[in-house]
Amino acid sequence: REDQRGEERCRLAGVLAVLLALSLQADTVLVAGQSNAVLLGPFLSSPRIVIGASGAPIRAFGPQTPLGIAADAALATRRIRAVVYWQGESDSTTPDYRVRLRELLTRWRTAAQNPTLPIILVRVLNLPALRAIREAQEAFVNNDAHAILISTDGYQLRDEAHLTTEGYRVVAARVEAALKR
Repeated sequence: REDQRGEERCRLAGVLAVLLALSLQADTVLVAGQSNAVLLGPFLSSPRIVIGASGAPIRAFGPQTPLGIAADAALATRRIRAVVYWQGESDSTTPDYRVRLRELLTRWRTAAQNPTLPIILVRVLNLPALRAIREAQEAFVNNDAHAILISTDGYQLRDEAHLTTEGYRVVAARVEAALKR
């Protein structure tokens, strides 16, 4: 029964994703990830589509999941000029996060039919529990000529996992500057 519901949700997500993707304008930025990505979206001036959910682990963006289907559909339009990905807080105990991150971003570039699609990783917060995630993000960027790492260090926190409004404004300005490179 639960498998049936999951399949129905994926089918519905696929239909909605196709409808949404068809409405994208050229040069749209895909903003994806957890709640921080969702909260960042309104502060960006670039045309954007935001696909995310609070607490979503990286596996929530898999190819057969609602978030993964939505992101893949948006990328398949070939109207996405860059991906901004802010995710990892829910994966502090995921041992293969580095591999999953590389596989996800490679899949997205394949979906976009653009092996040089710019990827802007927004670094997870500087918390001891997230050290391995930060290292995985750094490793990805260090090994990818078309990836940029945006820092979130030094900003005041609203709570244990989210920036203040001013922090999101500053990160958005950094993302916009990276999009112009």
